[in-house]
Amino acid sequence: MKRLLLLALTSISAFSLMAQDIILFKDKTTVEAIVSVITDETVEYRQYNNAEGPAFIVKTIDVDTIYYENGDIQYFVPIDEEDNNLSQTVEVSTETITKSGLYSSGYGPHFQAILNMTITFTSTHGGPGVDFILGCRVNDCFFTGLGLGLNTLLNYDRNAPFNSGEVGIFYWDFRGYLPVKRRFMPFLDAAVGYGTGTYRVLSGSFRSYTNTLYAHAGLGFEASWFNLSVGYTYLGCPGIPDYMNNYVIYQHQHAGYVRLGIKF
Repeated sequence: MKRLLLLALTSISAFSLMAQDIILFKDKTTVEAIVSVITDETVEYRQYNNAEGPAFIVKTIDVDTIYYENGDIQYFVPIDEEDNNLSQTVEVSTETITKSGLYSSGYGPHFQAILNMTITFTSTHGGPGVDFILGCRVNDCFFTGLGLGLNTLLNYDRNAPFNSGEVGIFYWDFRGYLPVKRRFMPFLDAAVGYGTGTYRVLSGSFRSYTNTLYAHAGLGFEASWFNLSVGYTYLGCPGIPDYMNNYVIYQHQHAGYVRLGIKF
């Protein structure tokens, strides 16, 4: 027979109902949860995406590890029933520091989605945009995924060669994180892909373009569910007719952006 000794990293108590915790079970499955109560025999939690829903209670013998939103890690280790020191509590470090001084939470691979709201701007145009990224958070340091979205460029300089434009984007995104702390991680973001859309010239006519290169690169930070980044984006090389429609002006749209993202 085996019994379970709880290696306590934090006191056995109620935890914040707004925190995101990850429960790793002995069968290697994981649950995003809000852990509320832990005893020697059971763990009580609610599903992270249904915080007002029913509480679930599982046996601690089925739990391997709990990764808390604040970066703490709690292990559940079986010991021999014959051990006469069952009441002994072993204190362990609440985090792992690598030789380089970086933080590691044991953050394993899992799917992750990011919804971004963006403001894109040039010297003559600017506007809102939105995009959605679905990918894999490989570990503490790396994320990759596919993004789909829409950028708009509205004219605020009437001397500009076009009035407004919209470009749909499809791209491959890469993020490299510096895991100083799990709840605060600076990152480098880069993407390359494809864009297609239309520009409205001052005369009011439309010209469409395809096979347009899209790319962006920036710096930001992630804190809990949210991330904020700033950087540079290249919106491609659309063809815009001049006022007499007798030749084409090519506009490489080099733009800056500010992006607020929400992680799921």
